[in-house]
Amino acid sequence: MKRLIRKTLLTGCIGVLTLAAIEIVLRIAGVSYANYGGKWRFYTWDEYTGQALRPNAEGEVFGEGIQTYARVNSQGLRDREHSIEKPPDTFRIAVLGDSFTEGFQIPIEKMYWAVAEEKLRGCAALEGRKIESINFGVSGYGTGMELEMLRSRAWRYSPDLVILGFFTGHNLQDNSRVLSHDPYRPYFVHKDGKLALDDSFRRVPDFQSRFGSWSMFVSWAVAHFRLLQVAALAKNRFSGRNAEGLQSIDMGLDERVYREPQDPAWREAWSVTEGLLRSMRNEVRAKGAKFLVVTLSNGIQVDPDAPQRSELERRLGVADLFYPDYRIKTYGERNGIPVLTLAPSFLAYAEQHKEALHAAWGNHQGHWNERGQYLAGELIAQELCSDGLLEGQAMHTAALR
Repeated sequence: MKRLIRKTLLTGCIGVLTLAAIEIVLRIAGVSYANYGGKWRFYTWDEYTGQALRPNAEGEVFGEGIQTYARVNSQGLRDREHSIEKPPDTFRIAVLGDSFTEGFQIPIEKMYWAVAEEKLRGCAALEGRKIESINFGVSGYGTGMELEMLRSRAWRYSPDLVILGFFTGHNLQDNSRVLSHDPYRPYFVHKDGKLALDDSFRRVPDFQSRFGSWSMFVSWAVAHFRLLQVAALAKNRFSGRNAEGLQSIDMGLDERVYREPQDPAWREAWSVTEGLLRSMRNEVRAKGAKFLVVTLSNGIQVDPDAPQRSELERRLGVADLFYPDYRIKTYGERNGIPVLTLAPSFLAYAEQHKEALHAAWGNHQGHWNERGQYLAGELIAQELCSDGLLEGQAMHTAALR
């Protein structure tokens, strides 16, 4: 028995020393992927959206070639503090979105919604009014979760304008249980000719516990130990393969988003997504506010490296990579939903200036860099100040359906 104990202890010591040696080598080599799994400390469960930002959470965020210090405000928003009651003579903008809008990688004052806020101060239609953008973006959100965020939290702040930052790279899949394989979020499904909320995530046994003390510890450990970061990276890369085993091309993005849907799951995802945009339009109108959908870009769409884009276009048999953007734009035109499509303008800028607007790991993928955020904010402000958007002339061009 003593022999077995000694052998077990020796084996354990050797294992610990081996792991410690690997950790030291990784640190000497400068290997770091702390963003993989290390951000869980910023999140908590939410009965409406599945997950939300944890109020007052703060800490270092690593990844995409940068290191920043991020803080969540007391209201659970990645933003400065805001009063619930809207101050007099204030034009409030509620911004919904996913990680592009949440923006842990970028200082708050350089986020696209902050840039748009600053630019709108020079807009004649808003002369004499204070402009206030409020960021409701949360990483991993799809359109259904953003609708629930609007209903459960954003309306409390009485916004005059709702901007939906729609990331074509993930939001379609995020709106489909079949495509996302995520049991911890709300979905909307067609029922009796209408979209109905599926909130079965609330009854998943470990729904709340996944944000408990153990998850907080794992998040801390991943943020501080390089070996765990490498393991988290490997897990992320493996899960980035789609159902057919194809490797995703950017941030887990499925290349099938760039063409007409070929199978029932994708057709249903598009149908649900378009229904959600229509539902959001109706709710915004009912509140007397204005609505703008902004389709964001993903890295491969606006990569200044033309041969890389051309290779994907050739493989997919498409003329360009803007199918999801143009489809949403067309849907908006038919249904009275103002849509600003950023990707074509981003590509033109990237090619003209030979400058990447997505910069992660040196390959033009990932989230927007500071230049991308600035350009987005500038284009959004220009759109809002043109064509009567702020006067409401373009907000009611189609009857409610």
